[in-house]
Amino acid sequence: SLCTMGAGPGQPVRLAWNLQPATIAARIPFGRSRYLLTEVTRVLHPQNLSGATASGMAAWSLSMGVALEPELALAAARFSNETGDTNAALRYSRAVRAPRPLPMVLEEAAALRAGGNHEKADRCLAAARTASETASGSETPPGSEIPEEWRISLLTQRALSLARIRDRSDESLPLLDQAEQLLPEDEGANPGPGLKISLARAEILSLDG
Repeated sequence: SLCTMGAGPGQPVRLAWNLQPATIAARIPFGRSRYLLTEVTRVLHPQNLSGATASGMAAWSLSMGVALEPELALAAARFSNETGDTNAALRYSRAVRAPRPLPMVLEEAAALRAGGNHEKADRCLAAARTASETASGSETPPGSEIPEEWRISLLTQRALSLARIRDRSDESLPLLDQAEQLLPEDEGANPGPGLKISLARAEILSLDG
């Protein structure tokens, strides 16, 4: 049950666990909540938070009108996508001012694809690819280059989107070919990118029977 009322003096009420956080938050005045958020963020760092905690912190921050740090927004968006909450994933991935890190754009595109918005996902990824290619062509300091794994993910996600857009499905497999060219000769202990490409190719081929 969601709510249990006991007998006796005061008629104690017990709420189901999933109602407790929202109920407690609603009882805290705005100023007090903002103060508590400030105190908590001083000692908690996004890289040390679980996905669920990062998502909770991100929601709390936005409810207080506090801008999200990119690292917190990314962790929250990733967790929301993994748990199927695409609306939350979009909210968190879009909460950071441009220019957004490429992984955040990838989370936005993943949420759009999960919601069936393949054309929007393609436009999002196409813009990100143009930006990343422009950045790669410019003089960038050492260590600031975009990792190949991110580029592979961008191409793979875009291929999956195009495969479901009428009159553009034939563009999908060539993008996977481009992604495969970015794979290292020996993937070693990191076969993830190659596996994602193979699964995407199988998914696209299955659409054509």
